[in-house]
Amino acid sequence: ALGKMLEDILGTLRTLRVEFDNVFFESSLIEDGTVKSVIEILDRKGLTYESEGAKWLRVSSFVEDDDKVLVRSNGTNTYFMTDIAYHYNKHQRNFEKVFDIWGADHMGHIPRMKAAMKALGIEDDFLNVIIHQYVNLKREGEVVKMSTRRGEFTTLDELVEAVGVDSTRYFFAMFDPDTHMLFDIDLARQKSNDNPVFYVQYANARISNVFRTAQEKSVAVSGDSLELLDSQDDRRIIKLLTIFPEILDSVVADYRTNRLTSYLEDISRAFHAYYNKNIIVDPANPALSGARLALCKALQNILKGGLELLGVEAPDSM
Repeated sequence: ALGKMLEDILGTLRTLRVEFDNVFFESSLIEDGTVKSVIEILDRKGLTYESEGAKWLRVSSFVEDDDKVLVRSNGTNTYFMTDIAYHYNKHQRNFEKVFDIWGADHMGHIPRMKAAMKALGIEDDFLNVIIHQYVNLKREGEVVKMSTRRGEFTTLDELVEAVGVDSTRYFFAMFDPDTHMLFDIDLARQKSNDNPVFYVQYANARISNVFRTAQEKSVAVSGDSLELLDSQDDRRIIKLLTIFPEILDSVVADYRTNRLTSYLEDISRAFHAYYNKNIIVDPANPALSGARLALCKALQNILKGGLELLGVEAPDSM
């Protein structure tokens, strides 16, 4: 049964283009002695004590939180104990940082885990926790009611089947983890500019079509006359492109992928406006056309790079 459930989970993740290098079993932490080693370390440091037949960690020595049970009075390990052991195991395997993605109901677990890392002498910046708020689904203008107790829920497989992999990945990425997410299924299925992922992908496809037109008309990309890109429209796109490294830095700094999706939508919006207002390929003006094609190429490189980072495809035609 365990193998079947695990394969189902990994199959769903593979569909979403998520691959795991290793599947780690909690039981191995007991079998290989990691749990025992962690307890011995904490005991030697005087950071545990016995009470009511259970073994406790002095969490209050590090943060404003109650002490927590590591081993119950019946001798079984708490989730907290094996969680500590798992992170210790990763540190012993020379991982520089770990990123835990938890639901909002686990917010209170952060300080005690941070305390446990300090107790083991692990660096403060080793454990990084990203808290996600709850996700609600919206269909036909109504929030989809779900209840695991009543057996009323939508699986991730069903969501992917309804809207596709690209929309699923993009929609999850475009919400700040700190905000409650309302996943609009009808919007995610639309093949229109109202759908953010379609809008961004269409910008890339449009640029590819511009290059096909340029090839048909024998107009080449050229960086020889970039000074001709002096219109307000040109400067607006150039300014947007120059901040791409800053956007990536901000995403890396606090793990907010929604900043990248917002940026991709901004440059897509700028390109669509540029495309509708300007003649990009004009055989009668090869110098300006070459410069504008160079600008389009730079924009497309960023679009494709951004979508690749999100694990979303960048089709050349739509």
